[in-house]
This record gives sequence, structure tokens and C-alpha cells, in this order.
Amino acid sequence: DVDEQALLATARRAEQAQLGDRIAFVLGNAVPSADHASDGNGSDADGKGRGLLHQPQQLVYALGLCEYLADDEVVGLLNHAHAMLAPRGLLIVSNLATGQPDQLLMANLLDWQTHHRTAAALQALFARSACAGLALSLDLDDVEVSWMAACRKAG
Repeated sequence: DVDEQALLATARRAEQAQLGDRIAFVLGNAVPSADHASDGNGSDADGKGRGLLHQPQQLVYALGLCEYLADDEVVGLLNHAHAMLAPRGLLIVSNLATGQPDQLLMANLLDWQTHHRTAAALQALFARSACAGLALSLDLDDVEVSWMAACRKAG
């Protein structure tokens, strides 16, 4: 996350739940910028890295992030997350669904610009990424507001 206070608060909660040794919290941007494209191994093209975790992860998730990203940025995020996963590691992302009840309210009254996507659009983004060919699970929540997409790295 880019919010240091949110990370500190969540780290305290993890410690209280005795999970502090199992979760790493990193201050940083999960989306590579155009001028610092990732080499797929967690490092920027200039070799400096972004301070994100490099060791293989069992779980990488991004909830409430993809709807703020353009298609190419989502593909970059999926590529980076895939590179971070250990064999058989799980990747989970969410995205607001096209046609969800508050879509027009968000865009027109609140000026809250997000990318709502269909199942087909999410499938196409995964197919363009390093996750291509992995079994993709797409589930729409009970109130039809958000998609949950998950895939497991080969291993």
C-alpha cells in the first residue's frame, strides 16, 4: 500500500491476531509506472527495484485496485503479481462489475472515475498477462457489484 498509516494499523492488528510473523507489509506502489517498467522479476528496468517483496509468495491479492487501472496497467499488475507467486501460489483480484447499481451515480454525481468490467473483459486481461492459460475463477458477489477473479500459478 502507499498509505503508511493504514499499513501500521493493519500490522498492529496482525500482531494482535498473532499473525505478524506470517504477513509482510510493504510501503510501495504495486503498479509499475511507465518509466519504471518491471523486468518481471520484481526489479525496475533500471535494476533499482521498487522495494516490493521479491521472495515467492503463497498469496497475492489486490482488492479494490483494478477498477482504478487502465487495461494495460491491470495486465502489468497481473504480470508482476504472477512473478511474485510461489509455485501453486494464489492470485486474487477484484473489479467493479459493469452495470452495477451505483455505476452512474459514481461517474456522474460523485465524479468517481473507475473502470467497471464484464467477465469477458477480465478474462481478456488475464489472457494478455503472464496468467494466460491458468484456470481462472470469476465470481460475481451476491449484490452484483464486484467480480472476484482468482487463479493459481502452475507448480
